[in-house]
Amino acid sequence: MPVPPVFSGGGVFKDEFRQHLSHFCPEQDLRRWFDPLDLKVDREDQTFRVVFPHAFFATWFETSVREFFERQVGEYLGKGYVLHYQSKNGNDGRNGRTPPFLEETTCLTDFPYGNQFTFETFIANEKNHFPLALAQEVARGREVRYNPFLVCGPSGSGKTHLLRAMANTVARTHEGASLFFGSIG
Repeated sequence: MPVPPVFSGGGVFKDEFRQHLSHFCPEQDLRRWFDPLDLKVDREDQTFRVVFPHAFFATWFETSVREFFERQVGEYLGKGYVLHYQSKNGNDGRNGRTPPFLEETTCLTDFPYGNQFTFETFIANEKNHFPLALAQEVARGREVRYNPFLVCGPSGSGKTHLLRAMANTVARTHEGASLFFGSIG
């Protein structure tokens, strides 16, 4: 694993990180979503800042590649880094408001419940699409229509993976949050 420079506004670090990502992501995808980003890493403070070209790009990034990106940052830089997200133009969302994703600007790169347990690595199909979408809503702290959220099913159906993905998301995006795993009966 290459050692990142103490502080970089892009340049060498961005090129090296892009090379790392190229092992997991096609070139045309990197040109589309990675190249427009401005990246700054401070090794002493263990911070990693991502600056989006505009808020609409940030909104797309959140739903499309955020989880993959954060996992790769964690693998590349190691544990303990905090990601900060911002838009180049500040509050340039609709009606001058900041999109919700940019309001929650920090995220740990750690995956305390295992980096293999993410929503992105959960194998989704027609039968589990609804529980997956609902689990993502719950984990990201959005208003949930189905409360409490119960996970049940036969052995091997992905219950543990889904719960650990939720726990990883909560732990990374809600600093100081407490998590409890329990079972009924």
